[in-house]
Amino acid sequence: MARKKIKAMPAQTRKVAVMTRSKQRAADSDAAMRVFGVPELLEQILLSAASDQTPALDNKRSETLKLSPMPGAAKESRGGICIFSLQRVNKDFHATINGSVKLKRLVYLAPCPNKDLHASSTARKAQLPFHTPFFALMDKLLENSGDFLLLLERQSSSIKPVSADDVTTSMTLDIQYAVGKDKSLYQAAISKLGPGWWNSEANWRQIRVCNAKQLVSLTVTMSYFHWVEGPACVEFEDLTWLLQGDESLGYIFDRLCKLLQLIDEARAAIRLFERKWKTRTEELSARLKSQRVAKGHHRISKETRRAERREWRRLESKHAPEVEAVQEKLGSAVTEWELSVKREPEPDAQKAGQSSEK
Repeated sequence: MARKKIKAMPAQTRKVAVMTRSKQRAADSDAAMRVFGVPELLEQILLSAASDQTPALDNKRSETLKLSPMPGAAKESRGGICIFSLQRVNKDFHATINGSVKLKRLVYLAPCPNKDLHASSTARKAQLPFHTPFFALMDKLLENSGDFLLLLERQSSSIKPVSADDVTTSMTLDIQYAVGKDKSLYQAAISKLGPGWWNSEANWRQIRVCNAKQLVSLTVTMSYFHWVEGPACVEFEDLTWLLQGDESLGYIFDRLCKLLQLIDEARAAIRLFERKWKTRTEELSARLKSQRVAKGHHRISKETRRAERREWRRLESKHAPEVEAVQEKLGSAVTEWELSVKREPEPDAQKAGQSSEK
Protein backbone atom coordinates (compact mmCIF):
# COMPACT_ATOMS: atom_id res chain seq x y z
CA MET A 1 0.00 0.00 0.00
CA ALA A 2 1.50 3.31 -1.07
CA ARG A 3 2.22 5.86 1.59
CA LYS A 4 0.27 9.04 1.42
CA LYS A 5 2.56 11.92 0.64
CA ILE A 6 2.57 14.76 3.12
CA LYS A 7 3.05 18.12 1.59
CA ALA A 8 5.98 20.00 3.03
CA MET A 9 5.16 23.29 4.70
CA PRO A 10 6.40 26.23 2.67
CA ALA A 11 9.44 27.97 4.12
CA GLN A 12 7.60 31.23 4.64
CA THR A 13 4.78 29.45 6.50
CA ARG A 14 7.29 27.68 8.76
CA LYS A 15 8.95 30.99 9.54
CA VAL A 16 5.61 32.57 10.47
CA ALA A 17 4.74 29.58 12.71
CA VAL A 18 8.08 29.80 14.53
CA MET A 19 7.66 33.54 15.02
CA THR A 20 4.12 33.01 16.33
CA ARG A 21 5.28 30.43 18.88
CA SER A 22 8.17 32.67 19.89
CA LYS A 23 5.83 35.62 20.42
CA GLN A 24 3.48 33.41 22.44
CA ARG A 25 6.31 32.28 24.69
CA ALA A 26 7.44 35.86 25.14
CA ALA A 27 3.89 36.91 26.01
CA ASP A 28 3.58 34.06 28.51
CA SER A 29 6.93 35.02 30.01
CA ASP A 30 5.89 38.66 30.30
CA ALA A 31 2.63 37.64 31.98
CA ALA A 32 4.52 35.45 34.45
CA MET A 33 6.97 38.24 35.23
CA ARG A 34 4.08 40.63 35.87
CA VAL A 35 2.61 38.14 38.34
CA PHE A 36 5.98 37.55 40.00
CA GLY A 37 6.43 41.30 40.21
CA VAL A 38 3.53 41.48 42.69
CA PRO A 39 5.08 40.48 46.06
CA GLU A 40 1.81 39.22 47.55
CA LEU A 41 1.11 36.92 44.57
CA LEU A 42 4.68 35.61 44.41
CA GLU A 43 4.62 34.93 48.15
CA GLN A 44 1.42 32.89 47.85
CA ILE A 45 2.78 30.93 44.89
CA LEU A 46 5.96 30.02 46.76
CA LEU A 47 4.09 29.19 49.96
CA SER A 48 1.77 26.89 48.03
CA ALA A 49 4.67 25.15 46.28
CA ALA A 50 6.61 24.69 49.52
CA SER A 51 3.59 23.35 51.40
CA ASP A 52 3.66 20.28 49.14
CA GLN A 53 7.20 19.58 50.37
CA THR A 54 6.34 19.49 54.09
CA PRO A 55 7.02 16.00 55.51
CA ALA A 56 3.87 14.12 56.46
CA LEU A 57 5.49 12.91 59.70
CA ASP A 58 7.71 14.95 62.04
CA ASN A 59 10.08 12.06 62.68
CA LYS A 60 10.32 10.78 59.09
CA ARG A 61 13.38 11.75 57.10
CA SER A 62 12.63 13.21 53.67
CA GLU A 63 14.79 12.17 50.73
CA THR A 64 13.64 15.23 48.76
CA LEU A 65 14.56 17.94 51.25
CA LYS A 66 18.12 19.20 51.51
CA LEU A 67 17.83 19.48 55.29
CA SER A 68 14.84 17.53 56.59
CA PRO A 69 12.31 18.64 57.82
CA MET A 70 13.01 22.12 56.33
CA PRO A 71 10.11 22.43 53.83
CA GLY A 72 11.46 25.42 51.93
CA ALA A 73 14.66 23.83 50.63
CA ALA A 74 14.15 20.79 48.42
CA LYS A 75 16.46 19.26 45.84
CA GLU A 76 15.76 20.73 42.41
CA SER A 77 16.99 17.47 40.84
CA ARG A 78 13.97 15.76 42.42
CA GLY A 79 11.50 18.35 41.17
CA GLY A 80 11.45 20.42 44.35
CA ILE A 81 11.93 24.13 44.91
CA CYS A 82 14.58 25.74 47.07
CA ILE A 83 13.87 29.20 48.46
CA PHE A 84 17.60 29.76 48.98
CA SER A 85 18.20 29.27 45.23
CA LEU A 86 15.11 31.22 44.15
CA GLN A 87 16.51 34.35 45.79
CA ARG A 88 18.95 34.51 42.89
CA VAL A 89 16.28 34.52 40.13
CA ASN A 90 15.92 38.30 40.05
CA LYS A 91 15.48 41.28 42.35
CA ASP A 92 11.71 40.66 42.69
CA PHE A 93 12.26 37.14 44.03
CA HIS A 94 15.06 38.33 46.31
CA ALA A 95 13.01 41.19 47.74
CA THR A 96 9.84 39.11 48.18
CA ILE A 97 11.60 36.23 49.94
CA ASN A 98 13.66 38.44 52.23
CA GLY A 99 10.62 40.56 53.05
CA SER A 100 8.34 37.63 53.88
CA VAL A 101 8.43 36.21 57.41
CA LYS A 102 6.29 33.27 56.26
CA LEU A 103 8.74 32.28 53.54
CA LYS A 104 11.77 32.76 55.77
CA ARG A 105 10.20 30.49 58.39
CA LEU A 106 10.12 27.72 55.79
CA VAL A 107 13.93 27.79 55.77
CA TYR A 108 14.35 28.62 59.49
CA LEU A 109 15.60 32.15 58.81
CA ALA A 110 12.76 33.68 60.85
CA PRO A 111 11.60 32.46 64.28
CA CYS A 112 8.15 31.13 65.18
CA PRO A 113 6.08 32.13 68.23
CA ASN A 114 6.94 29.95 71.22
CA LYS A 115 3.29 29.14 71.86
CA ASP A 116 2.89 27.78 68.31
CA LEU A 117 5.93 25.54 68.65
CA HIS A 118 4.81 24.49 72.12
CA ALA A 119 1.47 23.35 70.69
CA SER A 120 3.02 21.53 67.71
CA SER A 121 2.84 17.81 67.12
CA THR A 122 6.57 17.56 67.90
CA ALA A 123 5.95 18.94 71.40
CA ARG A 124 2.99 16.63 71.91
CA LYS A 125 5.31 13.69 71.28
CA ALA A 126 7.45 14.87 74.23
CA GLN A 127 10.25 15.91 71.88
CA LEU A 128 11.99 19.25 71.68
CA PRO A 129 10.10 21.68 69.39
CA PHE A 130 12.23 24.79 69.93
CA HIS A 131 15.43 23.52 68.27
CA THR A 132 14.28 21.98 65.00
CA PRO A 133 17.25 23.41 63.02
CA PHE A 134 19.73 21.81 65.43
CA PHE A 135 18.12 18.38 65.13
CA ALA A 136 17.84 18.77 61.36
CA LEU A 137 21.62 19.22 61.23
CA MET A 138 22.21 16.23 63.52
CA ASP A 139 19.92 14.11 61.35
CA LYS A 140 21.87 15.12 58.24
CA LEU A 141 25.11 13.89 59.81
CA LEU A 142 23.34 10.70 60.86
CA GLU A 143 22.06 10.19 57.32
CA ASN A 144 25.58 10.54 55.94
CA SER A 145 27.02 7.93 58.30
CA GLY A 146 24.25 5.39 57.84
CA ASP A 147 22.69 6.15 61.24
CA PHE A 148 25.73 4.75 63.09
CA LEU A 149 27.57 7.90 64.13
CA LEU A 150 25.35 9.58 66.71
CA LEU A 151 22.79 8.38 69.22
CA LEU A 152 20.45 11.18 70.25
CA GLU A 153 18.09 11.16 73.18
CA ARG A 154 15.83 14.19 73.29
CA GLN A 155 14.27 15.12 76.58
CA SER A 156 12.56 18.07 78.22
CA SER A 157 13.15 19.09 81.81
CA SER A 158 9.41 19.12 82.28
CA ILE A 159 7.04 16.68 80.59
CA LYS A 160 4.18 19.16 80.91
CA PRO A 161 5.68 22.64 81.20
CA VAL A 162 3.46 25.31 82.70
CA SER A 163 3.80 27.51 79.62
CA ALA A 164 5.76 27.85 76.42
CA ASP A 165 8.04 30.41 78.06
CA ASP A 166 9.29 28.58 81.16
CA VAL A 167 10.61 25.36 79.65
CA THR A 168 14.31 24.48 79.60
CA THR A 169 15.55 21.64 77.48
CA SER A 170 18.36 19.12 77.48
CA MET A 171 19.50 16.13 75.48
CA THR A 172 22.22 13.50 75.44
CA LEU A 173 24.37 12.76 72.41
CA ASP A 174 26.46 9.59 72.35
CA ILE A 175 29.16 9.50 69.69
CA GLN A 176 29.42 5.90 68.51
CA TYR A 177 32.74 4.16 67.92
CA ALA A 178 31.06 1.32 65.99
CA VAL A 179 31.17 3.25 62.70
CA GLY A 180 34.19 1.06 62.00
CA LYS A 181 37.49 0.89 63.86
CA ASP A 182 39.48 1.79 60.75
CA LYS A 183 37.15 4.60 59.68
CA SER A 184 37.25 8.29 60.47
CA LEU A 185 34.24 9.63 62.37
CA TYR A 186 34.79 13.01 60.74
CA GLN A 187 34.81 11.51 57.24
CA ALA A 188 31.72 9.45 58.06
CA ALA A 189 29.92 12.66 58.98
CA ILE A 190 30.90 14.80 55.99
CA SER A 191 31.65 12.38 53.12
CA LYS A 192 28.27 12.82 51.38
CA LEU A 193 27.90 16.57 51.85
CA GLY A 194 27.78 18.73 48.72
CA PRO A 195 30.13 21.65 47.91
CA GLY A 196 27.64 24.15 49.36
CA TRP A 197 28.37 22.88 52.85
CA TRP A 198 31.87 24.35 52.65
CA ASN A 199 30.78 27.78 51.44
CA SER A 200 31.36 30.17 54.34
CA GLU A 201 28.65 32.49 52.96
CA ALA A 202 25.99 29.77 52.58
CA ASN A 203 22.55 30.73 53.92
CA TRP A 204 22.16 27.58 56.02
CA ARG A 205 25.18 28.58 58.10
CA GLN A 206 23.32 31.67 59.37
CA ILE A 207 20.32 29.71 60.70
CA ARG A 208 19.95 29.79 64.49
CA VAL A 209 19.76 26.53 66.40
CA CYS A 210 16.63 27.78 68.19
CA ASN A 211 13.67 28.54 65.93
CA ALA A 212 11.58 30.20 68.66
CA LYS A 213 11.08 33.97 69.03
CA GLN A 214 11.96 33.87 72.70
CA LEU A 215 15.20 31.93 72.81
CA VAL A 216 15.21 28.62 74.68
CA SER A 217 18.55 27.20 75.79
CA LEU A 218 19.57 23.63 75.05
CA THR A 219 22.04 21.67 77.16
CA VAL A 220 23.79 18.96 75.14
CA THR A 221 25.58 16.30 77.18
CA MET A 222 27.98 14.24 75.07
CA SER A 223 29.90 11.04 75.64
CA TYR A 224 32.20 8.66 73.78
CA PHE A 225 33.24 5.14 74.78
CA HIS A 226 35.78 3.05 72.88
CA TRP A 227 36.55 -0.44 74.12
CA VAL A 228 40.21 -1.27 73.52
CA GLU A 229 41.62 -4.76 73.27
CA GLY A 230 43.75 -5.28 76.30
CA PRO A 231 41.22 -5.00 77.88
CA ALA A 232 40.86 -1.28 78.48
CA CYS A 233 38.81 1.66 77.26
CA VAL A 234 39.24 5.23 76.09
CA GLU A 235 36.31 7.48 76.82
CA PHE A 236 34.85 10.76 77.92
CA GLU A 237 31.46 11.39 79.44
CA ASP A 238 29.33 14.27 80.65
CA LEU A 239 30.92 16.68 78.19
CA THR A 240 28.49 19.60 78.52
CA TRP A 241 27.69 22.01 75.71
CA LEU A 242 25.29 24.79 76.71
CA LEU A 243 23.62 26.38 73.70
CA GLN A 244 21.92 29.71 74.35
CA GLY A 245 19.83 29.38 71.18
CA ASP A 246 21.37 32.16 69.12
CA GLU A 247 24.30 30.05 67.88
CA SER A 248 24.34 29.49 64.13
CA LEU A 249 24.23 26.08 62.45
CA GLY A 250 27.54 26.94 60.81
CA TYR A 251 29.14 27.39 64.24
CA ILE A 252 27.63 24.13 65.53
CA PHE A 253 28.77 22.24 62.44
CA ASP A 254 32.34 23.56 62.66
CA ARG A 255 32.71 22.86 66.39
CA LEU A 256 31.22 19.37 66.16
CA CYS A 257 33.52 18.54 63.23
CA LYS A 258 36.46 19.68 65.35
CA LEU A 259 35.39 17.36 68.18
CA LEU A 260 35.13 14.42 65.77
CA GLN A 261 38.63 15.16 64.49
CA LEU A 262 39.98 15.12 68.06
CA ILE A 263 38.37 11.72 68.62
CA ASP A 264 39.83 10.51 65.31
CA GLU A 265 43.32 11.30 66.60
CA ALA A 266 42.67 9.09 69.63
CA ARG A 267 41.24 6.35 67.39
CA ALA A 268 44.42 6.37 65.29
CA ALA A 269 46.52 5.89 68.44
CA ILE A 270 44.18 3.09 69.56
CA ARG A 271 44.56 1.29 66.22
CA LEU A 272 48.35 1.43 66.57
CA PHE A 273 48.16 0.08 70.12
CA GLU A 274 45.80 -2.75 69.11
CA ARG A 275 48.14 -3.87 66.32
CA LYS A 276 50.97 -4.08 68.86
CA TRP A 277 48.71 -5.90 71.29
CA LYS A 278 47.70 -8.47 68.70
CA THR A 279 51.32 -9.16 67.75
CA ARG A 280 52.45 -9.55 71.36
CA THR A 281 49.52 -11.72 72.42
CA GLU A 282 50.20 -14.03 69.49
CA GLU A 283 53.85 -14.20 70.49
CA LEU A 284 52.97 -14.95 74.12
CA SER A 285 50.44 -17.63 73.14
CA ALA A 286 53.02 -19.31 70.91
CA ARG A 287 55.67 -19.20 73.65
CA LEU A 288 53.38 -20.67 76.31
CA LYS A 289 52.29 -23.39 73.92
CA SER A 290 55.88 -24.33 73.10
CA GLN A 291 56.69 -24.49 76.82
CA ARG A 292 53.88 -26.98 77.37
CA VAL A 293 55.07 -29.11 74.47
CA ALA A 294 58.64 -29.02 75.78
CA LYS A 295 57.49 -30.24 79.20
CA GLY A 296 55.41 -32.96 77.58
CA HIS A 297 52.26 -31.91 79.42
CA HIS A 298 49.11 -33.19 77.76
CA ARG A 299 46.99 -31.74 80.52
CA ILE A 300 47.60 -28.28 81.98
CA SER A 301 48.16 -28.32 85.73
CA LYS A 302 46.81 -25.69 88.09
CA GLU A 303 50.31 -24.44 88.70
CA THR A 304 50.88 -24.00 84.97
CA ARG A 305 47.57 -22.15 84.60
CA ARG A 306 48.50 -19.79 87.42
CA ALA A 307 51.90 -19.15 85.85
CA GLU A 308 50.32 -18.40 82.47
CA ARG A 309 47.78 -16.02 84.03
CA ARG A 310 50.67 -14.14 85.62
CA GLU A 311 52.27 -13.83 82.20
CA TRP A 312 49.06 -12.39 80.73
CA ARG A 313 48.69 -9.93 83.61
CA ARG A 314 52.28 -8.77 83.10
CA LEU A 315 51.54 -8.17 79.42
CA GLU A 316 48.40 -6.19 80.27
CA SER A 317 50.22 -4.09 82.86
CA LYS A 318 52.98 -3.41 80.34
CA HIS A 319 50.48 -2.00 77.84
CA ALA A 320 48.31 -0.14 80.35
CA PRO A 321 50.47 3.03 80.32
CA GLU A 322 50.08 3.28 76.53
CA VAL A 323 46.28 3.25 76.78
CA GLU A 324 46.41 5.67 79.70
CA ALA A 325 48.50 8.04 77.59
CA VAL A 326 45.87 7.98 74.83
CA GLN A 327 43.15 8.57 77.42
CA GLU A 328 45.03 11.49 78.95
CA LYS A 329 45.67 13.11 75.58
CA LEU A 330 42.02 12.78 74.55
CA GLY A 331 40.86 14.08 77.93
CA SER A 332 43.05 17.18 77.62
CA ALA A 333 41.89 17.85 74.06
CA VAL A 334 38.22 17.46 74.99
CA THR A 335 38.62 19.75 78.00
CA GLU A 336 40.20 22.39 75.78
CA TRP A 337 37.35 21.97 73.28
CA GLU A 338 34.77 22.35 76.05
CA LEU A 339 36.39 25.59 77.20
CA SER A 340 36.38 26.91 73.63
CA VAL A 341 32.57 26.58 73.37
CA LYS A 342 31.73 27.61 76.92
CA ARG A 343 29.37 30.55 77.34
CA GLU A 344 27.91 31.92 80.52
CA PRO A 345 24.09 31.65 80.81
CA GLU A 346 22.44 34.89 79.75
CA PRO A 347 19.77 36.68 81.82
CA ASP A 348 16.22 36.03 80.63
CA ALA A 349 15.66 39.72 79.90
CA GLN A 350 18.68 39.83 77.62
CA LYS A 351 17.61 36.67 75.80
CA ALA A 352 14.14 38.08 75.29
CA GLY A 353 15.65 41.25 73.86
CA GLN A 354 17.68 39.25 71.33
CA SER A 355 14.55 37.42 70.19
CA SER A 356 12.34 40.39 69.42
CA GLU A 357 12.32 39.72 65.65
CA LYS A 358 8.77 39.61 64.35
